Amino acid sequence: MSMDLPEIKRKAIIRFFDEDNAEDIRRLKIIVRSKGVRGWMEDLKGMRKMDFEDWAAERGETGYFLFAVCAPSRNEAGMTLPQGFIYLYPREGKRGVLEVSYAKKRFGKRGLMGSALRQASLKARRIRKRLGYKTSLHIVAEIDPENIPSERVIRGAGFENTGERIGRRDVRYVWELNWRRLMKKMREKGELA
Repeated sequence: MSMDLPEIKRKAIIRFFDEDNAEDIRRLKIIVRSKGVRGWMEDLKGMRKMDFEDWAAERGETGYFLFAVCAPSRNEAGMTLPQGFIYLYPREGKRGVLEVSYAKKRFGKRGLMGSALRQASLKARRIRKRLGYKTSLHIVAEIDPENIPSERVIRGAGFENTGERIGRRDVRYVWELNWRRLMKKMREKGELA
């Protein structure tokens, strides 16, 4: 007697970048150097090839995760090609808190980032657990109020606005992942088995 499992429907596929794959590094550079990303992520300016390769190697062992966001289609070699990235990294001075940044190619496929952010959050939690982290995981994002597309993505991934942070130069909205909301959205969208 065979039991049919429900089909998992994901708009995006996430995977780790391959730091030894020239196409992965080339695409990561294109994403980072695109006009829209440069405007929102100033920390990425001045990166060299070696910096990109080192960054692409982050898979959670040291608390940093860089996921490639890919459309489900594959190229002739059977590879999924990065259209964007999701970067989860420890929030300064906060134990058990990861901050998230994300970006995609300007003309990358629409609808990828929300699905990818949900998957990346869940995968980071699983990897941390496997690595023996004992603290619960909180994931936060700071988004410029003028960045409406990013706000749409973060809300669609299960995050809730928890206030604002006023910095020296700007105001940022602070968003925190609500795990129940994330799981509900993944079930609604058929992203869970």
